[in-house]
Amino acid sequence: MPKLTPEEISQGFAKLPLRYVFPEDSKVLFSHVATIHSQPDSDVVILSFFHVEEPVLTGSEEQERIEELEKVEYVTAKCTCRIALTTEQSVKVAQLIINHLKTREKRKEEGKDNEGTRSNA
Repeated sequence: MPKLTPEEISQGFAKLPLRYVFPEDSKVLFSHVATIHSQPDSDVVILSFFHVEEPVLTGSEEQERIEELEKVEYVTAKCTCRIALTTEQSVKVAQLIINHLKTREKRKEEGKDNEGTRSNA
Protein backbone atom coordinates (compact mmCIF):
# COMPACT_ATOMS: atom_id res chain seq x y z
CA MET A 1 0.00 0.00 0.00
CA PRO A 2 1.35 3.43 -0.88
CA LYS A 3 2.27 5.82 1.91
CA LEU A 4 -0.53 8.29 2.64
CA THR A 5 0.15 11.99 2.28
CA PRO A 6 -0.80 14.41 5.09
CA GLU A 7 -3.48 15.87 2.77
CA GLU A 8 -5.04 12.43 2.22
CA ILE A 9 -5.03 11.75 5.95
CA SER A 10 -6.64 15.11 6.80
CA GLN A 11 -9.31 14.74 4.08
CA GLY A 12 -10.08 11.15 5.03
CA PHE A 13 -9.46 9.57 1.66
CA ALA A 14 -6.56 8.16 -0.30
CA LYS A 15 -5.93 7.74 -4.02
CA LEU A 16 -5.31 4.04 -4.54
CA PRO A 17 -4.76 2.22 -7.83
CA LEU A 18 -7.76 0.42 -9.29
CA ARG A 19 -7.76 -3.28 -10.07
CA TYR A 20 -10.38 -3.89 -12.75
CA VAL A 21 -12.43 -7.05 -12.26
CA PHE A 22 -14.83 -8.42 -14.86
CA PRO A 23 -16.97 -11.12 -13.22
CA GLU A 24 -17.63 -14.16 -15.41
CA ASP A 25 -21.38 -13.46 -15.33
CA SER A 26 -21.05 -9.82 -16.44
CA LYS A 27 -22.73 -9.21 -19.78
CA VAL A 28 -21.79 -7.17 -22.79
CA LEU A 29 -24.99 -5.89 -24.35
CA PHE A 30 -25.26 -4.08 -27.66
CA SER A 31 -26.98 -0.74 -27.48
CA HIS A 32 -28.91 0.55 -30.47
CA VAL A 33 -30.06 3.75 -28.75
CA ALA A 34 -28.69 5.90 -25.94
CA THR A 35 -30.31 8.81 -24.11
CA ILE A 36 -29.02 11.32 -21.60
CA HIS A 37 -30.99 13.40 -19.15
CA SER A 38 -30.61 15.34 -15.94
CA GLN A 39 -32.88 17.08 -13.49
CA PRO A 40 -32.82 20.86 -13.07
CA ASP A 41 -30.52 21.95 -10.24
CA SER A 42 -28.87 18.51 -10.15
CA ASP A 43 -25.22 17.61 -10.60
CA VAL A 44 -26.21 14.13 -11.81
CA VAL A 45 -26.48 13.07 -15.44
CA ILE A 46 -28.17 9.77 -16.28
CA LEU A 47 -27.13 7.81 -19.35
CA SER A 48 -29.60 5.15 -20.48
CA PHE A 49 -28.81 2.49 -23.07
CA PHE A 50 -31.44 0.57 -25.00
CA HIS A 51 -31.57 -2.57 -27.14
CA VAL A 52 -34.09 -2.39 -29.98
CA GLU A 53 -36.19 -5.51 -30.48
CA GLU A 54 -36.71 -5.69 -34.21
CA PRO A 55 -40.04 -7.06 -35.46
CA VAL A 56 -39.94 -10.54 -36.91
CA LEU A 57 -41.31 -10.62 -40.45
CA THR A 58 -42.40 -14.08 -41.58
CA GLY A 59 -43.59 -13.45 -45.15
CA SER A 60 -41.64 -15.23 -47.86
CA GLU A 61 -42.22 -12.58 -50.51
CA GLU A 62 -41.07 -8.96 -50.26
CA GLN A 63 -44.63 -7.65 -50.66
CA GLU A 64 -45.82 -9.87 -47.76
CA ARG A 65 -43.04 -8.52 -45.52
CA ILE A 66 -43.90 -4.94 -46.50
CA GLU A 67 -47.55 -5.56 -45.58
CA GLU A 68 -46.51 -7.08 -42.23
CA LEU A 69 -44.23 -4.12 -41.52
CA GLU A 70 -47.00 -1.64 -42.28
CA LYS A 71 -49.05 -3.24 -39.47
CA VAL A 72 -46.31 -2.72 -36.88
CA GLU A 73 -47.31 0.18 -34.61
CA TYR A 74 -44.01 0.56 -32.74
CA VAL A 75 -40.68 -1.09 -32.04
CA THR A 76 -39.71 -1.81 -28.44
CA ALA A 77 -36.45 -0.42 -27.10
CA LYS A 78 -35.62 -2.15 -23.78
CA CYS A 79 -33.35 -0.37 -21.36
CA THR A 80 -30.32 -2.58 -20.73
CA CYS A 81 -28.34 -0.23 -18.52
CA ARG A 82 -28.63 3.12 -16.72
CA ILE A 83 -25.58 4.92 -15.40
CA ALA A 84 -25.64 7.95 -13.10
CA LEU A 85 -22.63 10.25 -13.31
CA THR A 86 -21.75 13.59 -11.78
CA THR A 87 -21.22 16.41 -14.25
CA GLU A 88 -17.48 16.14 -13.60
CA GLN A 89 -17.52 12.39 -14.30
CA SER A 90 -19.60 12.99 -17.45
CA VAL A 91 -16.95 15.34 -18.82
CA LYS A 92 -14.24 12.76 -18.09
CA VAL A 93 -16.25 9.98 -19.76
CA ALA A 94 -16.94 12.15 -22.82
CA GLN A 95 -13.23 12.96 -23.11
CA LEU A 96 -12.35 9.29 -22.59
CA ILE A 97 -14.61 8.27 -25.48
CA ILE A 98 -13.24 11.01 -27.76
CA ASN A 99 -9.62 10.10 -26.96
CA HIS A 100 -10.31 6.39 -27.40
CA LEU A 101 -11.89 6.93 -30.82
CA LYS A 102 -8.98 9.15 -31.90
CA THR A 103 -6.48 6.49 -30.79
CA ARG A 104 -8.46 3.80 -32.57
CA GLU A 105 -8.56 5.85 -35.80
CA LYS A 106 -4.82 6.53 -35.57
CA ARG A 107 -4.12 2.81 -35.13
CA LYS A 108 -6.27 2.08 -38.16
CA GLU A 109 -4.29 4.57 -40.24
CA GLU A 110 -1.05 2.89 -39.05
CA GLY A 111 -2.38 -0.51 -40.11
CA LYS A 112 -2.73 -1.70 -36.51
CA ASP A 113 -6.54 -1.93 -36.53
CA ASN A 114 -6.42 -5.61 -35.58
CA GLU A 115 -5.01 -4.71 -32.17
CA GLY A 116 -7.45 -3.85 -29.39
CA THR A 117 -7.29 -0.56 -27.52
CA ARG A 118 -8.16 0.25 -23.93
CA SER A 119 -8.60 3.62 -22.27
CA ASN A 120 -9.19 4.56 -18.64
CA ALA A 121 -10.60 7.71 -17.07
